[in-house]
Amino acid sequence: MKNIYRGLLMSSAMVGAAISVSSKANADQVTVKIGDTLSQIANKAGATVESLKINNNLQDANKIYPGQELKVDGNVQTSAKTYTVKAGDSLWKIAQANGLTVDELKSANNLTSNLILVGQVLNLEKGQSQDNTQTQAQSDAQNDAQSSTQAQAQTPYQQVQQTQQQIQNRQNLYNWQAKQGANNVQSNAQASANTGYTSNVSGSDQAAKVWIAQRESSNNYNARNGQYIGKYQLSSSYLNGDYSPANQERVADQYVASRYGSWTGAQQFWQSHGWY
Repeated sequence: MKNIYRGLLMSSAMVGAAISVSSKANADQVTVKIGDTLSQIANKAGATVESLKINNNLQDANKIYPGQELKVDGNVQTSAKTYTVKAGDSLWKIAQANGLTVDELKSANNLTSNLILVGQVLNLEKGQSQDNTQTQAQSDAQNDAQSSTQAQAQTPYQQVQQTQQQIQNRQNLYNWQAKQGANNVQSNAQASANTGYTSNVSGSDQAAKVWIAQRESSNNYNARNGQYIGKYQLSSSYLNGDYSPANQERVADQYVASRYGSWTGAQQFWQSHGWY
């Protein structure tokens, strides 16, 4: 009888331990229920909506469904000193989720542009961007002084050679800009021929349009990223079910004109935020 009682106690203890381990293993996850919103889940978990979006690779905070398992461990993104870039991330999203500005994040990682790659590890410490700026300014001043000293030491013949080289460099730059302008016109004409839609965008706006398309999809009309479709990664709701190249070009021009006024304005916003 004692052995039976002892066995029952041991069995109960093992079951209790198993339940405890299971509960602990799932402590950083939550199952979405009917009526849940990402904001409600974030508040209950002590996290932020942005950190939940990043941790679960969500493109739209309004699109969660019952039964979906969400990772809610706020420490993954908010307390860590580093962060590994995932698909769909941008500097702006990562900075917002970690209480930083884009400039602080770029400074902490010595980034000169908003381009980041999947798998890249970013430092989330603010660092000493001001000291770095001062150091760079001092370095620039030293380089300027050195260049001035070298210029004074040059012979007249060397100075003439340097001037000729500068003229040649300017000519090369002019030729390159002219070639880029011709390529942009050709690209616009080719897009019109391929899509059946004639865009009125030209000059610097056309260059900005090409720049954005390259970064959004590598100029691929068939690119997909969740609800974002095509060459300009437009929301499927904007395209209204018509994913043809012609409609992508038309809607992209309309969207940029209504929101930013021009493709140049859209490019400037993209460079500041990592999206447009």
